[in-house]
Amino acid sequence: EIQGVRIERTVDYRALDGSIYRVAHGDEFDRTGRGHAPWIEALGESLYEVITWMNRVYNQARCSFDLDYHPVSLDIKKCVRRAMAFIEAFENRVIEGTKPLPVDGYIGGHIHFANIRRDGGVAYLNTGNWVEHCSTIVEPLTGGFELWHVAGRARHMTTLAPDWWRQEHVLPSAA
Repeated sequence: EIQGVRIERTVDYRALDGSIYRVAHGDEFDRTGRGHAPWIEALGESLYEVITWMNRVYNQARCSFDLDYHPVSLDIKKCVRRAMAFIEAFENRVIEGTKPLPVDGYIGGHIHFANIRRDGGVAYLNTGNWVEHCSTIVEPLTGGFELWHVAGRARHMTTLAPDWWRQEHVLPSAA
C-alpha cells in the first residue's frame, strides 16, 4: 500500500452497467520473453528505445507544423504482417483465457496496441500506451467504454456500448 492506495496484480471491476471486467497488465498472456536468449530480449528493448526516440523526434516536427500527434510505432506495427499477427494472437489468447472466468471482459494493456473488440461473448479492452500513443479507455457516466487518443486534439476512436452483454448472452458473472 502506498499512501492509502493498494496495488493489486489483478482486480475485478464492476462497470456502471453491471458487467464485470478482469483488470490486469496483460503480461500473463504474453508468450514472448519466456525461454528466449537474453540477447533477443536486449535487442527487443533496444529496438523499442529507437522507435520511442523516432516517435519523439517525428512528433516534435509535426508539432512545429501544427499537426496532430501521430504514434510512429502504430504505423510500423501495421506495416509488419508478423506484428499484426502477434497482436491478433495476443488478443485471442486474452479472450480465450477470459472465457472461463466469471467476468464479462478483460481490461489490460501490455502490448501497447489500443483496441476494443468483442468475441464469443467476451469484451477485450486494451488501453494502449499513455506515454507513446496517448491512448486511454474511459467509462462515461452513461456506461459502456470508449477508446480515446488524446494527444493534440482528443479523438474518439471506438465505443463498447453499455449493456452490450445483455444483447449477446447471459452474464458469465451472473452464472
